[in-house]
Amino acid sequence: MNRGPLFSELKRRNVYKVAIAYAVVAWLLIQAASIFFPDIRCAAQQHDAGLPGLRTDTLLPNLHDDPRWNAFLRKTGLADDQLK
Repeated sequence: MNRGPLFSELKRRNVYKVAIAYAVVAWLLIQAASIFFPDIRCAAQQHDAGLPGLRTDTLLPNLHDDPRWNAFLRKTGLADDQLK
């Protein structure tokens, strides 16, 4: 099987550039997460007054639909039954 035409077609369609762009963006997101998520954990341990605002923040609607969101709220003490 001759792979030459396949790789030349991938190059022609800029698949390599898009793959590299995705890799760079993924790396940046991982770096940002490693910077900000420890701060959220520290805020939870210190019972930061601004932390409950995460539950109703309008900039985070995609997180609210994530199945891990309720587990996060439980870990930070912000679950509905923990706020009573």
